[in-house]
Amino acid sequence: IMGYSYFGNFLGAILVSLLFVGTGFASSGHTMDYFAYCGAYKVAAPALQLFCRGVLANILVCAAVLAAYKTKDEMAKIAIVFLLIFAFVTSGFEHCIANMTTLLVCLFSPVANDVTVANALYSMLFVTLGNIVGGAGFYGFLTYFMSKRKGNKT
Repeated sequence: IMGYSYFGNFLGAILVSLLFVGTGFASSGHTMDYFAYCGAYKVAAPALQLFCRGVLANILVCAAVLAAYKTKDEMAKIAIVFLLIFAFVTSGFEHCIANMTTLLVCLFSPVANDVTVANALYSMLFVTLGNIVGGAGFYGFLTYFMSKRKGNKT
């Protein structure tokens, strides 16, 4: 299932990236300067940093999903999810799905020369592995372990 989800998100990222490039914003200006800066930052980091950023990002994303599932009050759900996703975005952590669009816009743009197919794949590999460890390995294991200690059936 994860493979289908990843592929579907990749197709969606291609579509959104092509639409964004179609607006003309990817040709020049402050918006593209920011995309190019972010893309260059994402592909220049060493593998261990990308992996660790991926682990931490997916812990926050999974915490947001779990909080939304467990919280009954709608306003509390919105606040908790917003704060956790805000923490993920502003921290500089990396998430493979979020990075897809940024890197694809850079690849499709005529001006973002620091992002290549090779270094985008390099970045995506280590971020994805970190996301898997952060989500399934670390966060999933802890959630399972805590529910078992309380005597809940999973």
